[in-house]
Amino acid sequence: MYNDLGTVYFRKSDYDSAIILFKHSLRIRKKEGEDDLVAASSSKIGIAYHELCKYDLAVKFQLEALRYFEDVRDSIKMSQAYNNLA
Repeated sequence: MYNDLGTVYFRKSDYDSAIILFKHSLRIRKKEGEDDLVAASSSKIGIAYHELCKYDLAVKFQLEALRYFEDVRDSIKMSQAYNNLA
């Protein structure tokens, strides 16, 4: 639910609100042990920080996502994470 709401705010260019919601979703997903969804949330947070020109935070969250994608050898998601880092 929080992830979906975050996406709505992201599409409205309200990146600060989107980040808050994505981070809430991230905490829940970590607690539930849903690693693939943790990585997806981290990536979305990174993209939102990029939109706010907060590049250090954008890189931090994208690298977290990338580490997971590398661990599970998901080449498609890895390429997306590398693209987001570019």
